[in-house]
Amino acid sequence: MTASARHRGGRAARATATAVAAALLTACVAPRATAEVVEVGGFDVFDCRAAATPGGIPDGFEPVAAYSCDEFGYEDEAGRWSGTTVRRLEGELAPLLEAFAAPDDPPSIGPCPTVDMLLIEVWLVDAGDRGIRLRYPLDGCGLPKADDALWAVDALRVVAEKHLDAELVEPGDAGP
Repeated sequence: MTASARHRGGRAARATATAVAAALLTACVAPRATAEVVEVGGFDVFDCRAAATPGGIPDGFEPVAAYSCDEFGYEDEAGRWSGTTVRRLEGELAPLLEAFAAPDDPPSIGPCPTVDMLLIEVWLVDAGDRGIRLRYPLDGCGLPKADDALWAVDALRVVAEKHLDAELVEPGDAGP
């Protein structure tokens, strides 16, 4: 056998091994766990720090609104604040439900970035003041696929807003 023939045979074996590995990894995508349903007690008493296992929407859970929990602080006329902003969101929930129901990607067989992502938490609430914390679908590196979900959140109407643990960290200008 010539060196050229051995080289072609080696490439074919590597290509077959790669295809088999990819097929096995694709088969390893586990279904998303169902979110834990917890009593949230209505918007006035809801706290994003409530202990709840995030996940997919349980069978029979019928959301009427979403809550977003933004821990990036906020600004107003008094200045810049730290703390969490909680918003009750209403409107067409179908795009939000669809975005969070997207499947996880199969695990990547290539390199993955070393990054940390800070995203808003998204909860769904039903008419009985029960809530679930949603889990973003993940890409092959285990990072949240957040674009569609965040677009869907932005499309909803803010009907109530409150701030938790607000602390003024930078006073605003008094102005003329």
